[in-house]
Amino acid sequence: MEEIQMNFKNDKSFLLRRKTTQTDLWSSERRIYRAVVFCLGLLSVFLLTGLFIFNLHYHNTVNSGKAMKANMNKSLQDSRNNMSSLTAERDQLNAKLSSLTEERRRLTARINFLTAESNWLNSSLSSLTAEKDRLNARVSSVTKDKDQLNSRVSSLTKEKDQLNSRVSSLTAKLSEMTKDRDWLDSLSKKTCPAGWTKFRWSCYILWSRSDSWTNGRSDCQNKGADLVIINSKEEQVEC
Repeated sequence: MEEIQMNFKNDKSFLLRRKTTQTDLWSSERRIYRAVVFCLGLLSVFLLTGLFIFNLHYHNTVNSGKAMKANMNKSLQDSRNNMSSLTAERDQLNAKLSSLTEERRRLTARINFLTAESNWLNSSLSSLTAEKDRLNARVSSVTKDKDQLNSRVSSLTKEKDQLNSRVSSLTAKLSEMTKDRDWLDSLSKKTCPAGWTKFRWSCYILWSRSDSWTNGRSDCQNKGADLVIINSKEEQVEC
């Protein structure tokens, strides 16, 4: 504005120095005035445009700042919510980690217990296997002894049967001998009929009749006797 006024003053002094006519002067002033008005209008337009642009930029900046602030607040709230969620998740993970750690400790203790029990069972199995082998050896020995005993029992049973048979035979023989003894006792006490000669336990009678052996034996049997067979010289002499 001041520059325009200075230019105007310079132009006015210049016009005065030219010593022009009054009409030319007025024409020049009118042109200058128009130029000044045009410049002022143009400057006003520029100022209004700049003001409008500045106001628009300001509103845009304010709105952008508010939106940015809202976005930042939202982002901050989201970050806080995310942080809270992450904190809660971290706490859950820590709790789960503690639970898993405790579970691992229990499982480790259980594994150690099962390992010790497995070792004990293996030791017991080895002991039982050795005991089974010893029992099998004992059973084999006892089976062998049993077979030997069965063989001996069979042999003894056979001997017993032989002895029983011999005892039976001896008993029968003894019974016969007892009968013979009784018979001999009865004969020793027996007396011969008249005309008969006694030699030991028998009674003899001599017949002078000649006849066949069959008729003679039949005659003897009718009398309750039998033909004699002389077995010794003594018997020949005595009878």
